[in-house]
Amino acid sequence: MSRRFDFIASLCFLFIGIFFFTASTRLAGNVIGGAVTPATFPKAFGALLVFLSALLLFETLKKKALNVRVNHDAPEDRTYYRRFFIILGAMVGYIVLIEPLGFILSTFLFLVVAFQAMERTHLLKTFLIAGGFSLVIYFVFIKLLEASVPSWPSFLS
Repeated sequence: MSRRFDFIASLCFLFIGIFFFTASTRLAGNVIGGAVTPATFPKAFGALLVFLSALLLFETLKKKALNVRVNHDAPEDRTYYRRFFIILGAMVGYIVLIEPLGFILSTFLFLVVAFQAMERTHLLKTFLIAGGFSLVIYFVFIKLLEASVPSWPSFLS
């Protein structure tokens, strides 16, 4: 990828990570009978995203200017930007749809869109992987960690 794309992406993800971390401080701090609070995973995700995006930003700034391609309007660059904005839009859609569609269905749809944006492959393969991943995430968060999010759409309950 180009140095410019890495720089812009690292800044975007840095701000998203800061947002996740600071927004999670407003969540409930304790839960009766458990060490995992509603703020635990958003804080950990935000901190990890800040760390990884800061690392990418550092590596991008460390790259020598000689390694930068001259033609920034190459079709490859447009593809990277398009993929980035598709996945960013899918994340926003995931946040908006998790309440009405439920955790499992919105996670499945997000993964299908993200997988297809990254690399167009066979849809059956994408559906199987996204479905399996959604079920694993469901069992970890809903059954094992007893998170209180709607599992299925409200119109099915």
